Amino acid sequence: MNDVSNFQQHKDFDFVNTGSPHHVSFVEDVDKVDLLKQGRLIRYSEPYKSKGGTNVNFIASSQNHYLVRTYERGVENETLSCGTGATACALSVGVKESLSNDTVTLKTKGGFLHVDFKRDNQNNFTEIWLSGAATFVFEGVIEIN
Repeated sequence: MNDVSNFQQHKDFDFVNTGSPHHVSFVEDVDKVDLLKQGRLIRYSEPYKSKGGTNVNFIASSQNHYLVRTYERGVENETLSCGTGATACALSVGVKESLSNDTVTLKTKGGFLHVDFKRDNQNNFTEIWLSGAATFVFEGVIEIN
């Protein structure tokens, strides 16, 4: 993944562009979030509205990993997994937990993902790697008459 140098930490959320813009909110329980309502509300709010919107991620700590749900712009709904969103969440964990060279494990509805990175004291991230299982989920055919 590309290096990330514009990490923005706010009182109630983080904003990070990992190739796509992501709003990251830590919550107690991701399953209790009304994802469609909250995701849509944040996606179209200021300051994102004038910039084409943002993806919205909710993340919660769970034993030895983090649970993530993502409202993805363009899809305008929850996705099973979002690579740039998982990466944004892992970088937020890195800042929150003061990690400098680590792997963060995340669980999305699509499965487990691992994000490796190096972080300096200015919240610049390099050597970002996303890994996880790849599963064939769909095949389609387009017929042109």
